[in-house]
Amino acid sequence: MPAKQDDLLTKLISVVNDLVRQVSKYLPVSLGVLERHNRAYEELDSIRLALEELRELIKELIIESGRQADSTNKHLYRVEQYVILKGMMGAGRETIQVESEVAKEHIERALSERLTEQQELAKQYQKNITKVNERIAKFGDTVASLNELDEYQGKLDKALEAIKRIREQLK
Repeated sequence: MPAKQDDLLTKLISVVNDLVRQVSKYLPVSLGVLERHNRAYEELDSIRLALEELRELIKELIIESGRQADSTNKHLYRVEQYVILKGMMGAGRETIQVESEVAKEHIERALSERLTEQQELAKQYQKNITKVNERIAKFGDTVASLNELDEYQGKLDKALEAIKRIREQLK
């Protein structure tokens, strides 16, 4: 019996060794697939975040375009009113009121243009931050990359603060 058990034990050891070799062979492949899966998931998450940002920007653009359309409509109405009042005699107080409203609209338009410029800057800084973060993810932290990231973050914070102040002034 011992010879049969030894043969059986050697066959069992041989089968276990074969299984270990096969698992060892496929383990790096499966780890590679898992790593690709994780990278794809991170990219999908990044895309989802970018889509959310785009949705917010679209909402802001819709609000801003509505404000611009409203402002243009008011401006045209004021111009018509101004032309009529300027042509009439004795309409001095009303003319001054229309002129002050037109001046206010010019200020609002200038603020809206500044708001648009700041939003563009904020968007560009955000893109730059994303690029630097991708570079850091690929090549690791370097002093230059971290300094660049801090610089863009500071500029982004300033642009966002300017946007906040301009919006408060527009209200």
